[in-house]
Amino acid sequence: MSDQDAAVHSAQTTDTWTLPRRKLLCGGAGSLGLAAFMTVSAAKAADGEEGEAPSLPIVPVRTVRQLAHIQTATHLAYAEGLERPEDSGGGLFVWRPQTEDAVPDDGHVHVADATGRGGYWVRADYDGASVRPGWFGPLEAGADHARTIQRAITFVSDVRGGQVDLGSRTYSCRSRIELDPTLCALTASGAVLDFSQRKDVQTRDIVALTGLVAVAAGSWMKRDERLHHVGAETEELTLPLQVQPGKRCRMEVDLALLQGDPNNPFLRIQISPEGQEAPLFKWVLSAAGIYAFEFDAPDAPCRLRLSCNSDAAIEDFRLTQSDPRECLLIRCREDGAQYGHRWITGLRLRGPGTAGVDNGLEGIRFQTTIDSRASRLAMRDVMVEGFGTALVLADRCYLAQFDSCRFVGEIGVHVLGGTEDAGENISFFGCAIGAGRIGIWNGGAELNLFGTSVNFCDQFYVGAGKVHASGCHFETGRLLCKDQLLFDIGAGLVTIEGGTMMVSGRDFEDGNQADHIVLCRSRLATFRLTRASCYNLRTATGIFGSGDGKVILQDIAGDARKFIAPIVTRDPASNLFGPTAAFEDLANLPIRLVGRDEVEQRDCLSRHSEAGVVALTPGTGNGGDAACWLIARALPGMRLSWSLDLRLERTVTTIGERPPTDDLLLDILFCDPSQTSGNGEPLSYVVAKKPLPIAASDLVEWRTLAGSTLDTREDEWRDGTVPAFATHIAIRLNLKNLQPGDQLLLRSPFAAAV
Repeated sequence: MSDQDAAVHSAQTTDTWTLPRRKLLCGGAGSLGLAAFMTVSAAKAADGEEGEAPSLPIVPVRTVRQLAHIQTATHLAYAEGLERPEDSGGGLFVWRPQTEDAVPDDGHVHVADATGRGGYWVRADYDGASVRPGWFGPLEAGADHARTIQRAITFVSDVRGGQVDLGSRTYSCRSRIELDPTLCALTASGAVLDFSQRKDVQTRDIVALTGLVAVAAGSWMKRDERLHHVGAETEELTLPLQVQPGKRCRMEVDLALLQGDPNNPFLRIQISPEGQEAPLFKWVLSAAGIYAFEFDAPDAPCRLRLSCNSDAAIEDFRLTQSDPRECLLIRCREDGAQYGHRWITGLRLRGPGTAGVDNGLEGIRFQTTIDSRASRLAMRDVMVEGFGTALVLADRCYLAQFDSCRFVGEIGVHVLGGTEDAGENISFFGCAIGAGRIGIWNGGAELNLFGTSVNFCDQFYVGAGKVHASGCHFETGRLLCKDQLLFDIGAGLVTIEGGTMMVSGRDFEDGNQADHIVLCRSRLATFRLTRASCYNLRTATGIFGSGDGKVILQDIAGDARKFIAPIVTRDPASNLFGPTAAFEDLANLPIRLVGRDEVEQRDCLSRHSEAGVVALTPGTGNGGDAACWLIARALPGMRLSWSLDLRLERTVTTIGERPPTDDLLLDILFCDPSQTSGNGEPLSYVVAKKPLPIAASDLVEWRTLAGSTLDTREDEWRDGTVPAFATHIAIRLNLKNLQPGDQLLLRSPFAAAV
């Protein structure tokens, strides 16, 4: 039976439904539907009882398409389903007479009359702004609900504004959803877009580091498993590319070294058509770091070109191609607006991934390729989890705001490098970012974090750009690898003000194995941590930061003796003991042996065969009352960090003659060497009440000892600042347990202001 015959049959054989007007007024059917109800004459809809509200006749049909063929003169109709009864796409429709030449007829919200009455049917629940996915397709088990949601978004966008209300149900999605942020909003009350059945994206390798090394020549060469460029000669390294048109290409570069030109060192990477100089894509790196770029594969054959004006070392390089990875794409259409961006609220995106597995999919991507348009909107109460990357910010994404959102993946938030017209003032308010590998990977954007948590990932932050975090919480588990860095900054400024930064979790007492917490790879990188509470940010080396950039710690608080690595950075220029080379000059050693005269001191100190190492022997007798003082100038009010490398060499013949204890004792003191006490020692004040014992058995190999005057308890000297009477800081080693034949080796004394 045709739709027309079915509609006629329904009107002729089915009893007409009635619905009391009072129920309509209380039921919230929608503003347009209510207006239609008000136009029905009381005489036509009266139920015959005096004092009762009039009732309205409703014509039932099986599907929405059958509405077009209703011949009964009625103002109300009810469709049992969109394509079949009870497929969740039906509902109450209201008749609207034709008032304009064009009659809307989209087959979902509006259905034009086909009987010649001159009007159309419109959903009673449609208020001109909000639609539901079920109106645009069946939401049955086994169907791809993403296609239905996309039809709803397209409808709202085509009528120039409104929202898709996803409600609270779960939608099974197997394809990408695309949203214009200026034409349509997404609202939900806990709805789930479940992409767990979407297949992983297949990735094909195009070029790896080995491919570049194979064609290296001239100033490009292979060295220690890296690709190196040597000198200022900008000789190009080129390689033809075999890419499939229409695919998305991704380039990842780990640039371990870039130095030479003091003003403008660069590594230039270009993709050019075969036989042409003008590039299709170009990226210029001005600092060492880890970068990722993406571009659409060109139609014509092309070539990869690398050039450099400085010494450079590429640790890793990978160029791949794949289909688009994102599940929800925020992209402005060509007919979209430049301003007036909308929102996404109350939504959850679920991916197919599990912890520790990168499935290659992206949860949400912001990217617009059209000039004078932007991928920009406000996102509130949105959770994204189970994807390789939870949130990707790319071309023309700026002024985006994320409030009370959660982004969890192998990478939490990734701002791609080399993006066009992107990165301005992107803000996160009260969000949670968690990841298996990287919390935030920034390719150069300006990011603001307020009251946001970055939790339990291998690295909190990697990349370049500017980040300001205020009142945020950074927490992860114990650092197990010596090269694990919580912050790896190529260029730019990372400022963390207030809040907390800590390492927690199982096996806490075993300590962190990482050499450093922060790496500033270039002089263009700065890390600043101020007025924050820290806990267990210790390192294996005792040094907090490293690299050519600046690491600044100010007004740090935490649990005494555990809260932070004592040395900020081991910068030779800031060493209060002087340059390392001076330690090799026996005539100018910053060492004073108390209890030995000048002749004995000269006999006790010698240069070791290892460069930069001084050997100390106790003399003819035992160490007695002798103490070794390493003294460095300090200023009142300073807080100081220090470190020293020690090793103990013993002859076999004296091992059996050890006293009951052979510990060395180490103290840190504030002192004035120009004044002495009764035993000949400089006038001093011990920073900590108890000296640090060092077992001789722990000095068989080189051991780095490190500390800070911040490591003082409340009942000890002030708050670790140098007092007014003191002019120097000293590392004092008590030598009383050294025996003839023992030789204590010292190297790399360091002290610096915190």
